Amino acid sequence: MNKYSLQIALAYMSVVIGGGFASGNEVLQFFTGYGLAGIAGSVVAAVLFAFLGMQIARISSVMQAGSHKQVLYILFGEKAGFVVDVILSFFLYGVGVVMLAGAGSTLLQQFGLAPLFGSVLMTVLVVATLCLNVKGIVNLISAVMPFLLVMVVSITVYSIYTSTGTQAELTQVAEDIPVITFLGAEVPNWALSGLLYASFNIAVGFPMLAVIGGLTKQPKAAS
Repeated sequence: MNKYSLQIALAYMSVVIGGGFASGNEVLQFFTGYGLAGIAGSVVAAVLFAFLGMQIARISSVMQAGSHKQVLYILFGEKAGFVVDVILSFFLYGVGVVMLAGAGSTLLQQFGLAPLFGSVLMTVLVVATLCLNVKGIVNLISAVMPFLLVMVVSITVYSIYTSTGTQAELTQVAEDIPVITFLGAEVPNWALSGLLYASFNIAVGFPMLAVIGGLTKQPKAAS
């Protein structure tokens, strides 16, 4: 894996984790609610992340795309691509609002600060990041990923070694968690839940991944 491949991978993972954990309940509802079978669902999502991410980055690199719209129009055509772009715009707006609200809620729960303070602070950080050029943004979000990875692994290890519940108790707790709903009904199985989770996150990461892939002239490195 060369420098470009690693940078794209880290940036992609950062975007997916940022969007996929927007409210903190996603993993519980998409996977944990299915008990041990949720692990299989997470594998389905991981495989889709890898495959779709590689294809999007490769196509963008071949096209030398400067915008996600170029990739959308190639994949869906100009008219359908425009519709998909509008849907993505509303979707990303919703994710952004949830993440800003989540920042306020986190500082309230952890430090007792007013929710408005956390939301404003996150907004300022987002605006400051957007003032950078594309390469600067990619460098920044790819640099954040190792920190996120260390935090996730640390919390996982800590949770495993400090848990006092039995396997049966933990499984029962997991199965009591409400699973994700789709079109007003609960998603019936872990496989479909993993598919929906991957599609949700690909929608979040697609615009940035398309731009990142277009930064390199090496399609093999991008994929």
